[in-house]
Amino acid sequence: MSFLNFSTLAFQLGALIFLSIKLGNWLDYKFQLKPLFVVLLIILSIFSTIYLIIKQSKK
Repeated sequence: MSFLNFSTLAFQLGALIFLSIKLGNWLDYKFQLKPLFVVLLIILSIFSTIYLIIKQSKK
């Protein structure tokens, strides 16, 4: 069963990064701060994915 938990992590990481890029581009366009929000949201999504990996590996 643990294989199924970890197989979805790649999709979660991809979805988080994709949504971070879309939201970051929109915020950068709205506030005219070109790379700021994209970079911050991608870093935040990577750290949240690492947290999810650690949390799921303890189960």
